[in-house]
Amino acid sequence: MSWRGWLTLALSVAAVLAGLAIWNENNHLKTRGPAEYRPDYVLNDFTMVSLNQQGTEALTVSAPQLRRNPDTQAMDLDTPTFLFPDRNNRRWRATAKTAWVSAKGEQVKLRGDAVVDSPVGDANQGRIASPTLDVFTEKGKERATSQDAVVITKPGTIIKGRGLDADFNQDRVVLHNEVRIQYAPQAAR
Repeated sequence: MSWRGWLTLALSVAAVLAGLAIWNENNHLKTRGPAEYRPDYVLNDFTMVSLNQQGTEALTVSAPQLRRNPDTQAMDLDTPTFLFPDRNNRRWRATAKTAWVSAKGEQVKLRGDAVVDSPVGDANQGRIASPTLDVFTEKGKERATSQDAVVITKPGTIIKGRGLDADFNQDRVVLHNEVRIQYAPQAAR
């Protein structure tokens, strides 16, 4: 074989190897997960009232930091405290380690030690605690859901289960699986 043949063979092998390397790097980049975003604005130590389409309060939130994603317009919050009004303008208080709020504020995902307290002075005052809670704020349909373990405490009662649907307007909670009720006369909130 002449030197031209060897050179052609070497260049062909190099081209195939370069193509494989590029293809492998593209696949590697695709499997790294979602890209971090650069927020279009950040709020520090704030309180914000979000209004629904009818112009009434959908939620109030206070947190040390909020970051807004410019692509989705959703917000990420650190250690937030939310107040969710129900149809009777009673306020349900919720806290968590982190939260995600949809662009229009109709859905809030509480993550990490999520807790929702019923309105102060409510006859059925209680607390819902779970690793995750999703809260929906649509006017007249205010509710919370979870697929995780849930603990509900009320004076004298502790209820544990897995999976939750809570209707804030009806003061009704449904646990789906593994439900256990414990009478605890000295149960503290």
